[in-house]
Amino acid sequence: MDGSYQLQDSKARVLWAPSSTSWPDYLAMQSDGNLVLYRAWGKSALFSTGTYGYGSSTQLVLASYGNLLLNDSSGTIWSTGSSWDSTNSGMFYGTSKGEGSVISSGQGTYNFDFQTDGNLVLYTASGSVVWNAGTGQGHTVSGYVLDMQTDGNLVEYNTNTTPATPVFCTATGNHPGSMPHMVVNNEGQVIVQYADQANGATMWANGNNYC
Repeated sequence: MDGSYQLQDSKARVLWAPSSTSWPDYLAMQSDGNLVLYRAWGKSALFSTGTYGYGSSTQLVLASYGNLLLNDSSGTIWSTGSSWDSTNSGMFYGTSKGEGSVISSGQGTYNFDFQTDGNLVLYTASGSVVWNAGTGQGHTVSGYVLDMQTDGNLVEYNTNTTPATPVFCTATGNHPGSMPHMVVNNEGQVIVQYADQANGATMWANGNNYC
C-alpha cells in the first residue's frame, strides 16, 4: 500500500481520489465541517472539500451506490459525484463496446444503443429517440467499436481501416489519470465525467460530435 486515498468499487475500479495523495498523508474530518487531506510532515493541506463553516454536525457518509458525501442538517453539501453501479450505467475508462451493445440507465428509463449500422442512439424505454450521434453508416460489415479511453475521450472507431478511423468523439481527451467514465443517467443524458476531485465534473453531454 502507498498510503493514498481512493474510493473503489467491488471490482477495485477507482471511482474517485483526491488530486494529490502519498504516504503518509492523513484525512481529517474537521469540526468546522471541512474534510481535509494533510501532509503528515508540515501539515500542509493537499486537498479540501471547501465546506468549512458548516459546523460539527457535518457527517461523512459512504452511500451504498458508491458516492462519498458530506451531509449536514440541510442535506448534502459535497459529494465525489462517483455514484456508479446502482443509479447509473455506463463504461469505465479502458473499456470498449461493440455494435449491438445496449447500455441502460439505472432505472431502465433510457437505453443507449450502439446500433449495428454504427449509429449511437439514446432511446426512451418506449422507443422514442432522444439523441443520436449521426454516425449511422448503413454498413454491412462489422468492425466499429466504442472506446472509453483512459485519456478521457469517448471515441467510436471504424477498425476496418488502418489505422482505425474515428467517426465520433467527445473531444474530452488529454486528461490521463482522471478516472473518466461514460454514464447513461436517469435524467436521459449520456455524459462523460471525471471521478477525481481535480476535475470532478461533467465534461461532455450528448449533443455534440467533435470528430
